[in-house]
Amino acid sequence: CHGCEVVGPHAYPFGGQNERGASCGDLYVLKISGFGAWSRRIPSGPPVKPRSHHTSSLVDSKMFIIGGVTDATLTEDVSVLNISLLSWSHIKPRGSFTPRQDHTSETWGSEILVFGGRDSAGVAMNDLTKLDTTARQWFTIIPNGPSPSARYGHSSAVVEDGMLIIGGTNGEGLFLNDVHVFRPSVDAWEQLQCTGTAPSPRAFHSTCVVKDK
Repeated sequence: CHGCEVVGPHAYPFGGQNERGASCGDLYVLKISGFGAWSRRIPSGPPVKPRSHHTSSLVDSKMFIIGGVTDATLTEDVSVLNISLLSWSHIKPRGSFTPRQDHTSETWGSEILVFGGRDSAGVAMNDLTKLDTTARQWFTIIPNGPSPSARYGHSSAVVEDGMLIIGGTNGEGLFLNDVHVFRPSVDAWEQLQCTGTAPSPRAFHSTCVVKDK
């Protein structure tokens, strides 16, 4: 339940939860090439509170940390790591965004699409919100087509023409293995009717895209 982004030959994992259940606030850098090498970094700028169950998204060379759990409380805040300068900053976007955890976020151009998660009452959500990182403003998207059911612990990935949402749980004992795609060009959801043998219903997994798969 940490975030991680890759820039060039380096990966930048941030936050998460340790073996004692406490949230972490440290930043590490993993040099991917060769045999791999870890180093801990302390960026300049105002520190970011330890957190877990957040998301990270990369826009240009900036890693946006969105939401999650800090001090046992859900947050809606947005922190930005400038990887080129290795410095933190905090932004307060205009507009409305509900504090949440176990959501997903994906970069689409200069925007970040955030879907689902669970709120402070533990209730699963299925809203779709975008952060315009240039204007520093949240926008609620009212999509065409039926939205995926409320869920958290799902996975997401960007494909050629949209954002995939796979699986998750509704928090009431139902685990999912359905696949949906949101296409920003038409602001529309579509549930994919996939052939073949689907994975068993699950939550808190991960998904990545390699070429067309």
